[in-house]
Amino acid sequence: MVEILIAEDMLPTRQLYAAMLGRYDCNITEAVTGKQALDKLKEKKPDLMILDNNMPEMTGYEVLQEMQKDDNLKNLPVVFITAKYFDKDFQDLIKLNAAEFLTKPFTVEILVTAIEKVLKKPLPAKQ
Repeated sequence: MVEILIAEDMLPTRQLYAAMLGRYDCNITEAVTGKQALDKLKEKKPDLMILDNNMPEMTGYEVLQEMQKDDNLKNLPVVFITAKYFDKDFQDLIKLNAAEFLTKPFTVEILVTAIEKVLKKPLPAKQ
């Protein structure tokens, strides 16, 4: 089973991501704020985090910056999601160890492909 943390402040979007991953054998944990995402990462280190940039308390970018200060979190794979795309953002995210970068909107296939690329293995189907 793949452990995934979805850090997204918008409930419908979190529910959509969870539904997109519903056919796979994944255990989903959710965070509503950037600070809550960091707290949940420290409680139970998932295999991967889906991290939205636009969140209260801390942006996704700030979460990545804080993760780089923690030896237990700095190498955790992150699929970073944003509504805006700028080349500079992409370069900064690479420096902060974001493994994938998606711009909204995207399809379930694009999300699953990004996750599988980061994990370097296919997501297991539910039994």
